[in-house]
Amino acid sequence: EELHELEVLALSAAGPAGEDVQIPDIEEKIERLEREINDIVSSEPYTYKAILEDAGLTEERKASLQEELEEYETYRQSLERTLEAMLTEAGGRTTWRMT
Repeated sequence: EELHELEVLALSAAGPAGEDVQIPDIEEKIERLEREINDIVSSEPYTYKAILEDAGLTEERKASLQEELEEYETYRQSLERTLEAMLTEAGGRTTWRMT
């Protein structure tokens, strides 16, 4: 949107050849655009390119994700035991069907 605004200002301000075009706060707008571009290219999915191009980084990422999965599975089992204990105390029982 900011880029479009700058384009419209530049085109509307364009006069005879050689005339300077004045865009209010152009430096600030350029800095804002540069920050926005940097934020975009330094976030997912753009960061995956470096990982995919490097076999070592790919393996590290896989190991990290596998570890995270195992942690979630351990946590799920803990929650399941807690729920079962709470239901047993209340005289109920539940069966989880995972597909």
